Amino acid sequence: ATIYDYITDPSSETPQIHIHSTTQPVPLAPGAWFISVINRSSKPGQFSLAVDYDGSAGSLIESIVNNRSLASTLPVSSTNLYSTVVDSTLNRLLVEVGDFVGPILLTATRSEDGWTQSVSSGRLLIRPDATHPSLTGHWTVAIANHGTVTTPITLQVSTAGVGSILPSLNRIKASLDLGSEMLSWTTIPFEFYQIESTADLENWQVVSGSLHQSAGEEASHKMSLSGSGDTRFFRVVQVTGP
Repeated sequence: ATIYDYITDPSSETPQIHIHSTTQPVPLAPGAWFISVINRSSKPGQFSLAVDYDGSAGSLIESIVNNRSLASTLPVSSTNLYSTVVDSTLNRLLVEVGDFVGPILLTATRSEDGWTQSVSSGRLLIRPDATHPSLTGHWTVAIANHGTVTTPITLQVSTAGVGSILPSLNRIKASLDLGSEMLSWTTIPFEFYQIESTADLENWQVVSGSLHQSAGEEASHKMSLSGSGDTRFFRVVQVTGP
C-alpha cells in the first residue's frame, strides 16, 4: 500500500470508497484508476464491483481481451463500462457492439488525456491523428442504452498494427441485386475482401477476380449468374490481402 491508496473498512457490510475533487491524500482527477479486491479470509468468495460517476447509477466494469467477444445485457437508461489497454504501436482500434436492439451510444475514452470518440451505432473505429499520434494507453468503453427495452449486447475490441488484419465482430452485410447481378457488402475502409461460392455449403471456392480492397464502407462486385440453373451459394469474407 502507498499513501495514494484508498482502503475500505473491512468490517462494513458494503465496503465503499468515495473519491471527489477534495479527497485526501489525492483528489479525483483524469487518469487510470486501479481497483483491487483482496480476500483476507481462508476461503474463496464471490463479489461484485460497481462504480458510480457523479451520483448516477454505476455499472459493472469488466476487462476486454483483444479479439475476444464479451456478451452481456444492458438495461434501459443504463451504461455498461469496460476497460482495455493498448500497449503497443497500432494504427487502428476497433470497438464493436453486436446483437443489440434499439438505439445505443458507444463511447471510448483514453484515461491518460481524456481523448474521446463516440458514435450512435455499434461500430467505432479509432485511428491516430495529428493531435493523437499514438493509441497507447488505458481505454474505457461505455455503452449506453437509449432505447425502451433491455437489450443483449456482444462487445469486442480489436487492434491491428501496420499490415495486419483487423477482425470484425459485426458480420458482413451483403445483398445481391438479381437485375444488375451486382453483389454489394459493408466493409472496413482499406481492408481486402473476396467472394467465395459453393453448391453444398461445405466446399467453398474463390470466385475468380473477386478480390477487392475497399475505399469506403461499402464495396460491390459484378457477378456472372448465368449457367445451368444449379443452385449456388455465395459469401463475402475478409482476407489479409492479395
